[in-house]
Amino acid sequence: VWTAHFDGDDVRLLGESAPWDVELAGTASDLMLFLWERLPADRLDGVRGDRALLERYFALVPPR
Repeated sequence: VWTAHFDGDDVRLLGESAPWDVELAGTASDLMLFLWERLPADRLDGVRGDRALLERYFALVPPR
């Protein structure tokens, strides 16, 4: 479990007990493919919460 916290232009990883706004579920392989923008979120096992934050993640942490 990883919890990414957005603080302005910073992204920090927190412990699993931290509150979250969007949650992704899938195999380790599918989650890595998603993080490298090779798999869309709708192909994961589940997405709960504010999907708009996913675009913010990729703006702050580009995979390239």
